[in-house]
Amino acid sequence: FVDFEMNPIDKQFKEARELCKSEIIEIGAVILNDSLEKVSEFKKYVKPEYNKISKKCSKLTGITDEILESAPNFKDAIEEFMNWCKENCQDEEFKIYEWSENDLKQLVKEINLKQISSEDFEMFLVDWCDFQKEYCRLLGVEKRISLSMAISSIGEEFEGQVHDALWDAKNT
Repeated sequence: FVDFEMNPIDKQFKEARELCKSEIIEIGAVILNDSLEKVSEFKKYVKPEYNKISKKCSKLTGITDEILESAPNFKDAIEEFMNWCKENCQDEEFKIYEWSENDLKQLVKEINLKQISSEDFEMFLVDWCDFQKEYCRLLGVEKRISLSMAISSIGEEFEGQVHDALWDAKNT
């Protein structure tokens, strides 16, 4: 299960915004085995290349420019994440779940924006599942619901900090 937190690219970067409106600033993920037991977890901040963290994003996520000062760039962080997936998955084949389709879309757009060879990521981009869509289908709900609402609908409470990539991934 994976989640990305994103910071909007400022409007002054018009060309970049045509390709991608945001940059990933945090990656959170948890790997479960076939028995749904946690195998490993991953959390990595990512330094944005275009602008500082917006006030709205910082307020929502708690992520500040100071936190991201020594964070790796996007390419290095994503490569580290892919290597972690490969090292910690029991099978060579694995499925990545996200809450909504936005994380995969963001990843693809940002790979294109930052002109990273998609061949490096080909295997990684193949098997993603929109768990929000699947959850709503199972419930017979047409309108997409938030992760917090999905959790409360099963009588549970959201654990940890909302809009923290690792906690969002764990709760998903």
